[in-house]
Amino acid sequence: MGSVFRISSVDKLGSGIWIVKLVLNGDEDIELRRLIDHTKKEIQGSNDFFTLGSLLMKMGEHDKAEEFYLMMLKTSSLNDRGIGAIYNKLGLSYWERRNNAQALLYYNKSLDIYKKCLPAGSASLATVYAGIGAVYKAEGDLDQALMYMQKALKIQEKSLLPDDPGLATMYNNRKYSVITFISIVSVADECNERDTS
Repeated sequence: MGSVFRISSVDKLGSGIWIVKLVLNGDEDIELRRLIDHTKKEIQGSNDFFTLGSLLMKMGEHDKAEEFYLMMLKTSSLNDRGIGAIYNKLGLSYWERRNNAQALLYYNKSLDIYKKCLPAGSASLATVYAGIGAVYKAEGDLDQALMYMQKALKIQEKSLLPDDPGLATMYNNRKYSVITFISIVSVADECNERDTS
């Protein structure tokens, strides 16, 4: 087994050159070992830049991750699925930074590509639908949020095991979207009743 390093910092030096400072970590760090095992499973099969972008996002370094993703779009010979995955990651990055307009732009680019190259029941489509639903929920457009969450849930119900955490998350998101929607409708009804009295 290879050595384990922690990323200390990531800096852009110039045109396409990055300096990544690493610190050697001991094998006795059990929490890190579990994280490494989980991350390996999660990003297995990805290319190195995509993996680095994902790790930077997990570290909260969204601007640096975005630079990597945009560089990949310009320089890599990615297939459509890879381009869709990058747009999805950019959508997530903008959503996490509360820039809903940009998040929606990138999620929709990802959705357009995925609809052309993936089967209708693809888990990747469910991920994009859930992301779009989250953006609409943050914007307060609960009708759209619920519609996209239901699309994601429909795919996930068919493709995931009943005890999968992703399915539980979708049920939870849908539940809160419905509860919020019902609350807003109730308040609107009360306001209408007061106005007509």
